[in-house]
Amino acid sequence: MRGQDIRNKLANLDLSKFNQEFEKIVQEQDALIVKVNTLQYGNPEYIEINKRIAEIENRKQAIENEKLVEQRKTLYVENPSLMSATYKSRDKAVLEKQKQGVAEFNNLVSKDLSIISVSMRTTSQNRSYYDNNNGVYLNKNRPVSTVIHELGHHLEHSDPYVFEKALQFYDKRTQGEKAEKLSTLTGIKSYKSYEKARKDNFVSPYMGKEYLDKNGNRVATEIISMGMEYMWKDPVGFSQADPDYFDFMIDVLRKTY
Repeated sequence: MRGQDIRNKLANLDLSKFNQEFEKIVQEQDALIVKVNTLQYGNPEYIEINKRIAEIENRKQAIENEKLVEQRKTLYVENPSLMSATYKSRDKAVLEKQKQGVAEFNNLVSKDLSIISVSMRTTSQNRSYYDNNNGVYLNKNRPVSTVIHELGHHLEHSDPYVFEKALQFYDKRTQGEKAEKLSTLTGIKSYKSYEKARKDNFVSPYMGKEYLDKNGNRVATEIISMGMEYMWKDPVGFSQADPDYFDFMIDVLRKTY
C-alpha cells in the first residue's frame, strides 16, 4: 500500500466504540464533579466520589492509548523488519521502553530495507541521541517515541536508499529557503548557535534541521527520525497536518517511493 492508501484507511478507521465509551464516562465525571462540590470535605461520600473521578481520569487516558494502538496497526507493514538489538541498560523501566520501541520500529519498517543490528544504551545527558558507531543513547525519562526517533536516525545511517530519499525530500520541501538558528525558530534557547534549520511549513521546525560536515556536505537529516516519531505518536494528526510528509514516510518505509 502507498501513503495515500494508508491515509484513507486511517480516515475511515472505525473508532466509534472508543468514542462512545469516552463520551459516556465524561458525562458521568461531569455529574460527579457537580455532586462532590455540594459535599463537605472529608465526608465518606466525598472521598468515594473523588476516588471514582480519579478512576475515570485513568480510564480516559487508557481509551486514548487504545485508540492510538488501533491507528498504529494501520501503519504496520506486511513484512516487518527483523532488526535485532543488544541492550546495555540494567534499568528495567528503561529496558521496557527500549524493547517496545524496537518492536514498534520493526512493525513500521519493511524487511526490504537494509538495517544493521543496533545497541541500545542509556545516557545521563538531557538529550537522547544516536551515535553512528555505538547506537542509541536514551535518557531514562524519555518516552518510547524517543526510542523510535533515534532508531529513525539508525535507519537513515544503515540504508543508503533511505538517506538518498530523505535528502531528496528535504531539498524539495526547503527549496529556496535559508537556514536559520533553531533557537530563533523555536524560541528554545538551549539550542546551540550552530544548530540551524530550514523551516518550510513542517509541523516542527526541527524537521528541517541541517547536518553538515566541515566541508559543507550533508551527513544526516531529521526527516526520517522526526517522521517516524510523529507518525507513531499521532498517526491521524500527522497525516492530516502534513499529508505530503506522511505519504513520503509510508512509501520510504515500504520501499515503494
